[in-house]
Amino acid sequence: MAPSKRSLFALLTEQRRFVYMATVCLTVAGVFAAFRLPSAIYPELTFSRITIVVEGSSLGARQVLFSITRPL
Repeated sequence: MAPSKRSLFALLTEQRRFVYMATVCLTVAGVFAAFRLPSAIYPELTFSRITIVVEGSSLGARQVLFSITRPL
């Protein structure tokens, strides 16, 4: 006796309660996992900042660029 071929749709129609139960279980598991996941993917980073104050009031813009900014 050869096994009878049934379509997937016919099988799911017959097992409708199982499909509903599986859908509800997966939905509950997804909601549970969504509330347990951390809120941020990447850790919070803080970069150190360095402030340099230089005075060169008698210098022009080009002189400031080459004599102060470039060496720093």
